[in-house]
Amino acid sequence: MGKKTLSADEYYKRAKGIFLRLRDEYARIAGPWEMWKIGRHMKEIDHPAQINMQEIELFKGYEEVQHSLGLTVTQGIARMLDNPNGKDTLCLEALKGCIGCLEVRMKFLDDASKWLENIENEEEYRNRVEIWFKQIIKKTTYIRNDNRTNKLKDTRDQYLSHNLVLSPQLITYKEVGELWEKIKEIIKLSSLALTLADFDTGQRDDFFKNRAKVFWSTFEKGLDCKDTS
Repeated sequence: MGKKTLSADEYYKRAKGIFLRLRDEYARIAGPWEMWKIGRHMKEIDHPAQINMQEIELFKGYEEVQHSLGLTVTQGIARMLDNPNGKDTLCLEALKGCIGCLEVRMKFLDDASKWLENIENEEEYRNRVEIWFKQIIKKTTYIRNDNRTNKLKDTRDQYLSHNLVLSPQLITYKEVGELWEKIKEIIKLSSLALTLADFDTGQRDDFFKNRAKVFWSTFEKGLDCKDTS
């Protein structure tokens, strides 16, 4: 029996659901990412915190927090970059599969027309929405074929499988950050195309960044007055 083909209405509804989940997943990754990013600098030799973490157990605790944050971010981003394997799959490829059909995109364009019916340049906005959809498809295809994506998934899979010997080709922190920036671009475009709302990841990033700064600043102050008895 052949695979059931969904109707345009079903793809339309699924695309909306996937986008909402991707948007929520962004929030679950953005916080740990900023915590990981800002806390990493404490490992530098000349950083004041490095001097105050001479006790081996304290440094191990810091390393464990950083390692956990890194795994959380890596696994979360990898989920977004996985291949779709079901209707509830949370990934960019699943979203691309829904909006690849012109009939589905037309439904979102019709939505845009309803929202913009009293705006003089409605046709300009419709054209802009179609451009956003094309950019989503193009950028998602690019990131799928990016070698860093394969390295990220391989890193995630190796840690989950508890391999005793890890591949030397594990993804680097810098590469994770580069992929994360590309994913945020796609989520922002998806918000514009599907809802005409500007999902400002920059503003949200600032919120998580400030929260991480408060946490690590408090951590450093605690190091300065720690009980060494």
